[in-house]
Amino acid sequence: GVADVVKINAGQIAGINVGDQFLISADKNILNQSLSMEGLSGLGLAKVHSVTAHAAILKYVAGPEWSQKAMLTRSVAMHF
Repeated sequence: GVADVVKINAGQIAGINVGDQFLISADKNILNQSLSMEGLSGLGLAKVHSVTAHAAILKYVAGPEWSQKAMLTRSVAMHF
């Protein structure tokens, strides 16, 4: 629905809580991406807005625009 919100398949059972932050990347090698300035510019930051037992809603905070919804389905979220 909303351009700055995304749902992930991890929730309270996985230790996720409201207020937690995630780095978002289209590259599955997110750790390697964070090692260069160019790679860092491609990372997004999102904050947990709400959480259930098995899912969490993340609200986009900073980083590249999430205008490409297709890219989000293949993105990786790393608990930050």
